[in-house]
Amino acid sequence: MSMVTDQAQRTQALDTERSFIVSAPAGSGKTGLITQRVLRLLCIVDNPEEILSITFTRKAAAEMAARVHSALQLAAYHPRPNDAYQAETWDLACLAVARDRQRGWNLLQLPGRLRIQTIDGFCRYIASQFSLETDLGDLSEPSEHPQVHYYAAARSLLGKLEGEDRTAECLAILLGHTGNDLSRCETLLAEILYKREQWLPLIYDAADNQAYFKQVIEGIVSQTVSELIDALMPIAGELIQIVDFAANHLPSEKNYALQELVGITDFPDDSLATIGQWKVMLRMLVTQKGELRKSVTKNDGFPADQTEAKGRMKDILEWCSTQRDIVDLIANVLNLPDQRLVHRSRCCLMHWGICYPNLPLS
Repeated sequence: MSMVTDQAQRTQALDTERSFIVSAPAGSGKTGLITQRVLRLLCIVDNPEEILSITFTRKAAAEMAARVHSALQLAAYHPRPNDAYQAETWDLACLAVARDRQRGWNLLQLPGRLRIQTIDGFCRYIASQFSLETDLGDLSEPSEHPQVHYYAAARSLLGKLEGEDRTAECLAILLGHTGNDLSRCETLLAEILYKREQWLPLIYDAADNQAYFKQVIEGIVSQTVSELIDALMPIAGELIQIVDFAANHLPSEKNYALQELVGITDFPDDSLATIGQWKVMLRMLVTQKGELRKSVTKNDGFPADQTEAKGRMKDILEWCSTQRDIVDLIANVLNLPDQRLVHRSRCCLMHWGICYPNLPLS
């Protein structure tokens, strides 16, 4: 590599008495510059561990360490290159090799003494220095697959559901938000653990942020219901009529919630106050398992002698079966919190800080 136009700035950045911020595009030689600065620092320290080079990923740390070690090997075993830039690195490495031999570091045989590591690795190193002062014992190695541990932690937490303490009460509320679906609740808990840096600060201030949580919940409800309304719009009129029919023809002791929809003329709005009505309507379309119904009976508001109405309901169900994502959209609404759950959740904020499904906490 020949000398570059910003050589003066690169030379300036090798001044070990000063600090610098280097900003440059990919492939411009930032790693080479850091390599030269590490070599220059090796010429003045008493021990190589005094130099700390931190990066974000293991791959970048390994590349950086390989660059420095390769430069030391070239200086120790190969002649000076002709290329001006490589020759500059070689000269710095020669001085570092001389310092290495003078101080007895043995860096060529012990490259691990170069502290070039990730931020996580450095934090773990610091924590390990104090492990004997705590009850934690030896620190475990970082996991390459932390998702396994997130799910294990979620299962462990949900195992407290059967307790009689405040944690069990809060878990019951959380489970209610997920439609009493333990598997879905476990997945959501594992997923938010992965993104904990986004919501932990808000949880710490949960007691003072109830207005924020209320606003977020109302926003989620409005968006979710609006998406379903858009999807159902082609059959809106027919569905409203069939809901009114079913509400009028239910046995007197069956489904009081549906009976309250007698006279319905339009979809409920997309507010939190109407979620109960939406859930009643949507349960006419899906089973308890969330699958589209195959048939309806008199207990659903369709007496045996009302064949025309049954046929209309069958047409609605068949239309739904042809619509992409309609089942998921229905499930999303059925899993929304209603006003009762939201009220109970706010009461638990000071204790635990409930995280709602799909809560945008970034």
